[in-house]
Amino acid sequence: MNRQFGQYRFGLGLKGVLVVAVLLMVLLIIIITSLSPAYAATFNVPAGDVNALIAAINAANNEVTNPGADTIVLGGGHLHFDCC
Repeated sequence: MNRQFGQYRFGLGLKGVLVVAVLLMVLLIIIITSLSPAYAATFNVPAGDVNALIAAINAANNEVTNPGADTIVLGGGHLHFDCC
């Protein structure tokens, strides 16, 4: 069914509706696949390296470059704590 508004006729018909539906599905797929998931990072700090520990803490607290709950591993993996 076509509706008339002034001199213009609006009506897609079945073929037009299918084209719009396909375009919307393609757009939705593009949006979903372009979203990048947030991955947590693991920072390994050698035993006794205070500067590396400070750098790891600062990097873990930076949610722009390292989003998510990061892990700092101290001295060969025997001790570790999770950062929020």
